[in-house]
Amino acid sequence: MMKFFRGLISQIRRLSKQISISILVSLFIALISRDKLTRLLFSGKSFSGRSFGHQFILFSFYFLAITLLIFVFFLLLNALFPKVSNRIIQPSVSSHNLQEVWIGSIKKWGDTLFKWRNSLQHNYFMRLSVGLLILGIGFSFMLLINNVLSTINTKTWHYEKLEAIPAESPIGIDFRLGSYQTARALVDSGFTQIRMDGVYYSIYPPLFNLLSLPYLLFSENNAYLIQVVLLFLTNLSCLVLVSLMTKEFVLSNIKVENKYLSILVSFIFITLLIYTFSSYGFLFSIERGNTDIFALFFSLLAIWIFLKYPEKIWIQVILLSIAAHLKIYPSVLFLLLSVTCLFIKKEYLKL
Repeated sequence: MMKFFRGLISQIRRLSKQISISILVSLFIALISRDKLTRLLFSGKSFSGRSFGHQFILFSFYFLAITLLIFVFFLLLNALFPKVSNRIIQPSVSSHNLQEVWIGSIKKWGDTLFKWRNSLQHNYFMRLSVGLLILGIGFSFMLLINNVLSTINTKTWHYEKLEAIPAESPIGIDFRLGSYQTARALVDSGFTQIRMDGVYYSIYPPLFNLLSLPYLLFSENNAYLIQVVLLFLTNLSCLVLVSLMTKEFVLSNIKVENKYLSILVSFIFITLLIYTFSSYGFLFSIERGNTDIFALFFSLLAIWIFLKYPEKIWIQVILLSIAAHLKIYPSVLFLLLSVTCLFIKKEYLKL
């Protein structure tokens, strides 16, 4: 078996130039003739009119088939006309020399990577620059996919600005029904019910309805505008908390000077700021006026206290309780608090 594989590798090395030429030529032919081949071999839609998955499968089939045909052509040419074949495809180096070239190239790349790694370990500015570059490329790709490629219809090849947010009229329907009108009904009924016919249709806990009472100082439309301002400021506050936690608890172990670390955190904050305020989630919350971000803010604040001051259990409990009364899902964080309480109790018992 080993003899077979050695012979196969030897044949591949000997035919490496034929294989390379076959791949390059077939790639070019498949690119320029994919539409004609599709109309010739398959009925129905053209290549451009098919879905991305079908296009990928068809192009792979064309590429592999043409590569095989060209490679077989070279083999026949070499068998029938060896002199002509040697003139067309003259191997530049022998198998032994080709192996030496590959080994030398690998060693050269290895030495370069080793030097670059040492530079990253000792050069703070270079390490920071690489981190910023990686973050910038990552967020650029996210913006490209979400905001650019989503507008290109590959079936009709038209620019289409998709209506990603299902808008309803009037704007802020969640806020109007779930916050303002329930608070109004609560006051009108003498704090006995949140709807005059007695039907409890609100999906929010009672504390949420009580926190909505200050909106009644304003008209419904003005209250919605205040809600929009609060949503913007709360999103901003969440980004600040995330940036501070990233700096203090994630990046603190990186051997970078404090001024460079501040630059890195500022870059993360600004990038998240741009991405958040152009994202579907934020725009949808503005259109509906919903309150998920308020629950997230109190949850992040509780996590910040948990990480910064783990002994202040009651502050964490109060913040998480508020978050859980706005939306039910932050209550899962109480499991984290329970583990912390058990750990602190165990440490105190030791003393």
